[in-house]
Amino acid sequence: MYKKILAASALLASMSMAHAFVNSAIALDGYCDSFTDLTTEGQTGAAGTWHNVDCNGTTLTTGGAQVRTGTDLRIGYVLGSSGAAMLMPSGKEVTWWIKDDKTWTVYDWQGVVLNQGTWTAMPRGTLAPSGSAPSVIGR
Repeated sequence: MYKKILAASALLASMSMAHAFVNSAIALDGYCDSFTDLTTEGQTGAAGTWHNVDCNGTTLTTGGAQVRTGTDLRIGYVLGSSGAAMLMPSGKEVTWWIKDDKTWTVYDWQGVVLNQGTWTAMPRGTLAPSGSAPSVIGR
């Protein structure tokens, strides 16, 4: 009986460690843009603010879904841009996948990968990551 309790405790402990998360403010490593106010909206939604989109201070709203694996563990957010079309060479919006493994990917309107990289958590109030290019353009 004690072995079963120990095994169950170990399983619960490992499951709780698997519930990683995306911080509420992240810098896209090596780029001028960042996300803040990343939050869940209800059971499946997500929202945030995309800062310094064009390296000239433009800020846009993003919204989308929380993404889960088949085991129902959260792995990140899929966020669509709102108003980025005017800034994009294609004239179309972009979609972000921000994962809890500290990676991100941005897709164009056809689902083609524009760029990908890593992110770092930012302290509250920080909006100026280093980098001279926006992440949607690439290096």
